[in-house]
Amino acid sequence: MESRHALARAEVSPTAQQGLVLAKDFISYRLGKGPLPTSNTAATLRKLADQIEEQYPSLLSHLCRKLNITRTTAYPTFVEIASEVFVDGINWGRIVALFAFGGKLALYCDQNQMTDLVASVTEWVGKYVGGLSEWIESNGGWEGLDKHFNDKGQDSAWWRGVFLTTLGLGTLAAFMYSR
Repeated sequence: MESRHALARAEVSPTAQQGLVLAKDFISYRLGKGPLPTSNTAATLRKLADQIEEQYPSLLSHLCRKLNITRTTAYPTFVEIASEVFVDGINWGRIVALFAFGGKLALYCDQNQMTDLVASVTEWVGKYVGGLSEWIESNGGWEGLDKHFNDKGQDSAWWRGVFLTTLGLGTLAAFMYSR
C-alpha cells in the first residue's frame, strides 16, 4: 500500500534534501551517535521527540514490538504507519510523530539483529518527508517547524505544537490497538 504522499517520488528539492539531513541527524541522535544537532530545526525535532517519549514512554516501543517487525515487513509496515499518520492531513505535529516513529523503528532494528536496516529506515523517513515538500514549503520550510514550536513571543506556541504532535501519536496508538 503506497501512501497518497509521494514516498517513492524521486524528489531532489532543497526541502527534500534537508528532510533527509534531518532524518539522518535525528536517527543518529536516537541511536546515541549524534551528540550535536546539525541545525536549529534538528535541535527542535530532538527536543520534541524527547518530550513525546517522556509523555508516552512505551507507545512507540510497544508499536514496534506489537507489529512484530522483521526484515521482510519493516518497509511495508513503515509505509502503512506513515500513511495512517497523515490520513487526515499534514501538520507539523504529525511530521514530528513520523520522525519519532522512525527513530524508534531504527532503534528497534538496531537492537534486534537488523542493524543493516537502520540506514534504510533513515532513507524511508527522509523520502517520506521529501514527499511532503510542497506542504513544508508552503508552511515556512523547515524553518517553519522551528518557528512554530519555538516562537519566543508565545509560551502557548510550544504547547500547541506538542498538542499537534500528540494528535499524530494518537493516530499511531489507534493504529496499534486496532491490529
